[in-house]
Amino acid sequence: QAFDQPVCKKKKLWELVAEKVNAKLLESGLTDISVKAYECDLKWRNMLATYRKNTERAKRLGVTSVHWEFFKAMHDVLGKSREEIEAQHQAKLSGTRVGKAIASKRFTPILPTPPATAATVCPARPPQDVPQ
Repeated sequence: QAFDQPVCKKKKLWELVAEKVNAKLLESGLTDISVKAYECDLKWRNMLATYRKNTERAKRLGVTSVHWEFFKAMHDVLGKSREEIEAQHQAKLSGTRVGKAIASKRFTPILPTPPATAATVCPARPPQDVPQ
């Protein structure tokens, strides 16, 4: 859950992940291997990039064209519909000041959308002087 926070330093979280991975490695009897926080972060970023690449491939060529062994597991975690993502986003904003401002309709976007009547026709240009 802490990884979902938009404004959060992830260094401490990756250190926690590395500790847990190292504990699992010790349980398995692999005492000569240890991982560092930056390695866990880099591995995740690489897996995320591979997932995104395979997702695009699946959209173009179909799911049967994806042969990456971790695709299904990654898709189970990351493959949310737009509605699910929007619902998750709204749930995160619901208790915040930004969420309350948006809900109370006092929220003005930084770049407001122009009104539909803004597309007025320019008046015709006066005719140019014609040399005689």
